[in-house]
Amino acid sequence: MSTVSIENYLKSIYHLQQSGERVFTTSLANRLNIAPASVTEMLQKLSLQGLLVYEKYRGVKLLDKGKVRALKIIRKHRLWEMFLVKHLDFKWDEIHDEAEKFEHIMSDKMEAKIDKLLNFPIFDPHGDPIPDKNGYFASRNILPLTSVVDSKNVKITRLDDSSPKILRWANINKIGLGNILYEVQNNKAKSNLTFTHSNKNILLDYSLAKNIYVQEIF
Repeated sequence: MSTVSIENYLKSIYHLQQSGERVFTTSLANRLNIAPASVTEMLQKLSLQGLLVYEKYRGVKLLDKGKVRALKIIRKHRLWEMFLVKHLDFKWDEIHDEAEKFEHIMSDKMEAKIDKLLNFPIFDPHGDPIPDKNGYFASRNILPLTSVVDSKNVKITRLDDSSPKILRWANINKIGLGNILYEVQNNKAKSNLTFTHSNKNILLDYSLAKNIYVQEIF
């Protein structure tokens, strides 16, 4: 059982839990693209290590020991993403897969040096919080763009990096973190929204809009 496999499992479970859903073997298998039987076997092993609780038909839950390890690897991943953008001129739709490779081989010493070089960032290039060395991270009241009611102005605070398509769309439309979307109109009947950005009227389908998180501006 490799360290990389363990870290990928713990990280994936943490992300699924953060999305508000109960974590079952099938959802974890889909996220990791691994056969459910293999996932079940791994969960049983991780349970014996005291990293999580696994009960058949009732799902999976990280224990404190597992959560600490998950946040550690998430911290390394997001620091790498920040480093790639700030110092190597990667685009934000290119950095996820690169960070996946380096996060597992990053020593604590390198982690600390990159954190200092970046001036201790609290958010990554996609707007996700970067846990500090103790596992604490900044919290915000944000909501998916699809939840915004009509005629609101909103500020973009996060784009879900699991959707490269939304990142490419944002690049094409010159939309980034901190940008204001004006007069958001939510057309639930047609599952799309319209808004104004840089004096342009933009139509956006829910399939993409659900990956954009915002704060309402009052």
